[in-house]
Amino acid sequence: MTSTRIALALAAALANRDTASATALSTPDFRTHSTFAPDPGTNAAPGLGALVAALPAGFGYRPTLVLTDVHHIALFATCTGLGPTALCSVDLFRLRNGRVAEHWDALNPHGVPPAGPASLRPYGPPLPGDIARSRARTVLLHLHDPKTPHQLGISENTAARLGMDPVEAPPGSRRVEAVLIDSDHVLAHTTTGGAAAGSAFHLYRFDNPYKPTAILTVAGAPVPTSAAPAGPPTPPAPRQR
Repeated sequence: MTSTRIALALAAALANRDTASATALSTPDFRTHSTFAPDPGTNAAPGLGALVAALPAGFGYRPTLVLTDVHHIALFATCTGLGPTALCSVDLFRLRNGRVAEHWDALNPHGVPPAGPASLRPYGPPLPGDIARSRARTVLLHLHDPKTPHQLGISENTAARLGMDPVEAPPGSRRVEAVLIDSDHVLAHTTTGGAAAGSAFHLYRFDNPYKPTAILTVAGAPVPTSAAPAGPPTPPAPRQR
């Protein structure tokens, strides 16, 4: 099953609260860092099917954007039934052997503006003939705070995938754990340590080859650094249809 088909099946399982399909789509050792988990800080994973079963009876899920690459799927949606107003949701899934192995999520009210100043800090020049990785490097520039040198950390897997060196960041600063590149969009998953521990998803759209527009930032629950996506670095793959 291609990552695109898995993404559509996941979206259907969430929309229909289909616990059997959600269970079938996940690995036996699936773990989640969801805000719906019993204790996200300890990676207590009830399983993807149990997470879907825990959604309230009046839950509504309307997908608005699906991003896929070789190892990740990101689902953006409008959710209802979780509070007095509709919420914007982001679910990031890590794939292993055609099934979902790990999950992060975040919920924010609609209308929260993107955050993060642009920067001139170099993360490497554009890569000739490799628009996907060049776009990802451009996103790193936008996530970096130019007021503090080396404030943005880059995980080893992300660095290897983008053809650069990993960057260790001071405690309490932001670190890029994963980057998903799909067609005209780039999604960066970041974590923050220290007193402001947490995670966030930053979505960018490219209306021309190298100029990004930050269109959404959604904050999530705390994520331990050890929970970063694992697996060998793989070059970005084109959208699968």
